[in-house]
Amino acid sequence: MTELEVAMEYLRSFCAGAIRGIEPLLASDLRFSGTLFEYHSAKEYLDDLKKDPPEKCGYQVLSITENEDSVTVF
Repeated sequence: MTELEVAMEYLRSFCAGAIRGIEPLLASDLRFSGTLFEYHSAKEYLDDLKKDPPEKCGYQVLSITENEDSVTVF
């Protein structure tokens, strides 16, 4: 999968509330730091999602920016 395909599959799975769809997309050494949470592994992130799973929701992609190192989806 390309980075863009991974990002879009993550978005689809998250918005569908499908944690099992997210799991294979994450690197085990995932590092995530946001306004409310900070994670130091995929397991830590997935454990939190399992405790409080995302609800199904719709989404609209407004723009996509990508380069060799990253993909940003708004």
